[in-house]
Amino acid sequence: MIRLIQYRILKFQGKDTRNDDGWESGVTAGRIKEAIGSFMADALPGGYHRLTRPNVDMKLILKSMGVDADLRLPTSTELRALKKSIDSAGMI
Repeated sequence: MIRLIQYRILKFQGKDTRNDDGWESGVTAGRIKEAIGSFMADALPGGYHRLTRPNVDMKLILKSMGVDADLRLPTSTELRALKKSIDSAGMI
């Protein structure tokens, strides 16, 4: 999964994706794990969720997958739509 994310980032940045030694030139595996691990949601009343503010790496991961969503106070429906857009991008 990490390599798929790295591939998408390299492609998004317009870098060579065929270089087997260049995976870390986009975002390192450790930084991806840290970004994903720190991105969490808390349920709030009224069906809303509070997400942690995505760090720079998480923003890059989302952009590289074509996710451009307002994540300030998403509803459950918006989060499901976000997951569907990520699924349709071929990441999961």
